[in-house]
Order: sequence, then C-alpha cells, then structure tokens
Amino acid sequence: MKRIFTVLIAASIAGGAFAAGGDASEGGIPTSPLKIYSGGFGGGAMYSLNKEFSASMGGDVLGKLTIMNSWEFVPDVALFGDASWYIKGEGLLNFGLDLGCDYYLSQSRVKPFVGVGVGAHYFDLVDLEGVGGFGSKFGVSLTGHAGFALEMTETVHVRVRVPYHFVIAGDKQYHGVGVDVGVMFLSNLRKVQQLHY
Repeated sequence: MKRIFTVLIAASIAGGAFAAGGDASEGGIPTSPLKIYSGGFGGGAMYSLNKEFSASMGGDVLGKLTIMNSWEFVPDVALFGDASWYIKGEGLLNFGLDLGCDYYLSQSRVKPFVGVGVGAHYFDLVDLEGVGGFGSKFGVSLTGHAGFALEMTETVHVRVRVPYHFVIAGDKQYHGVGVDVGVMFLSNLRKVQQLHY
C-alpha cells in the first residue's frame, strides 16, 4: 500500500511540474522572449505651453506624425524609439527623435503605462529676431508621457499617449504637450520564451 501511495505522489509531482512548464529540471533556468520588437505609426498634435514657442511657431498647435518602435526585453518594461515629424506651415522642416523607457502598470487588455526619455528636436520656426542658424533651431529634449495600450488582437494594439516635451534650443526653451494615437503591430511569438542553459 505504501508503494502505491509513493508512486501516486511521485506521479502527481511530475505531472504538476510538466503542466507548469515541462521538465522540472528547467525550473530556475533564465528565459527571454523570442520576439521583443514591435513597431507602428501614429498621429496627433502638440500644443505650445509658453509664449516663446507660440510666437516662433506662428500659432499654438503643430500637427504630428510618428513612427513608433518598442523593444520589450522583460515583462512590463519596454524601450521606445520615436521618430516624429511636426507639421506647421509650408516648407518648414520640424522633426524630433526620442529614446526612453516605458513601464506598464498592468497586463490586462487595457494596459496603462508611463514613460520618460531624452532626445533631440529641430524646429524650423519663424525667426522673430532675424537671427537664423542651426544652433538656434536644434536642441536636446526631455520627454515624459502617460497613456494606455488597448489590445485589439494578440498582434495589434492601439496606443494613446499624452506626451510632454521640453526642448532647449540655443538660448530658447520650448514647452509643449500633446496627444498621440497610434497602432502598434506585434509578433504572435512575443509570448514564447526561449531557455538559456
């Protein structure tokens, strides 16, 4: 009778280990996602928060188009890289590049997140003082945003963000806040983990 119980207990432990992820000897082995990259595109607008920016833009609002990139190395944390074009007037070239980190607050179908980053922006703005030059239009930037990702399907997410940008270009400072709506395309293999023996 003891042998039967011993065999049943051993079988249940082995079966539980197999159901939990295969070979019990794989417990504690580091894993990483098979696919970490997702990309997409979005659109939105940025509203100036200071008079200097509004005067230089010749208005309060810039349209915005963005190519969005994301690399999720571990659950709930992702690196982002955004290339954005700002639309204002004819023949004006306004663009920016932001790199940073997003942190997801949950893994439900609606995933709220916050993020911070650094970058560089170039605004081909109206020169009110008659002094041009690359240095007065190009500057480093800090960005922060909050938003959520809505899981439409396993491979398509809609992202809504409210970003804040602070740009220092020469002796000028620009503050802007906006709204972005984008679509991200993800691999259906992103939840598959590879083992590292």
